[in-house]
Amino acid sequence: AIRQWLERLAADPESISLLHEGFAEVANRTWMQGRGGLDLAGQCTPAIFEAMALHAEDSLLMRRALQALGSLARSADVRRRYISTTGPALILACMKTHVDDPELQRQGCSALANVCDDPQLRDVVLALGGPEVVRTVGQAFPGS
Repeated sequence: AIRQWLERLAADPESISLLHEGFAEVANRTWMQGRGGLDLAGQCTPAIFEAMALHAEDSLLMRRALQALGSLARSADVRRRYISTTGPALILACMKTHVDDPELQRQGCSALANVCDDPQLRDVVLALGGPEVVRTVGQAFPGS
């Protein structure tokens, strides 16, 4: 299903509904170790990053993108190979843009937690001001 989504997305990269569909599929997949899963993750990650950069104001799409990115970031191999510094920067930018959206903030915190399982990416999150963003979320949504 993800390969077909990527093919359809290549033909229609501006389709918001197609992005929603694909992000939901990516988020619901268990990212297994191994070459096939890594290759798919390597193809999905740039699509997620591009959508996060181009459609940053669409809070519903950003929720789905964060959920998909968080799912991908559960895999140590995916984190190491594909998340890089771009992932944390986009996650934090998204959280800063949508400070009033509790579901988006929940998805963002979950994605950050998965990203931070990698010590190098944790350092990136720290350098990009991640603790301040998370502190702001905690103040805005106490008990969440």
